Amino acid sequence: MAKSNAYSVILAPFSVPAGGTKASPGKDTGAFNLQPNYGTGITVAMTNGASAPSAPLQAQIQVSGDQVTWRDYGTPLVGETAANGVISWAIPIEKNWMFARVIAYGNATNPVTLAVEVQAATGL
Repeated sequence: MAKSNAYSVILAPFSVPAGGTKASPGKDTGAFNLQPNYGTGITVAMTNGASAPSAPLQAQIQVSGDQVTWRDYGTPLVGETAANGVISWAIPIEKNWMFARVIAYGNATNPVTLAVEVQAATGL
């Protein structure tokens, strides 16, 4: 039997305003339900504008079993400070997690565009 895949976009690319901290992020994607999936991958892409930020955007993938207590999944993904800089990652999420989200924070002086996508195997 062939594996079936679903492709879901959590959010269309969005601007993350300058500022914010991990405790009070500039953007939170909200929870993505991983429960019906056999495997999930999250891609994160950061794009600076023509006016580069003086400090890079950081994005942190977090996982949870209850959508209340969130745990960092790996280290923060750190963007660039070059004008028009683009950087991206593809992160596999182990299937034993129930929920995932991405928070973004830390860029200074100028907003950065962030794109977050989730790919999931929904059948085997």
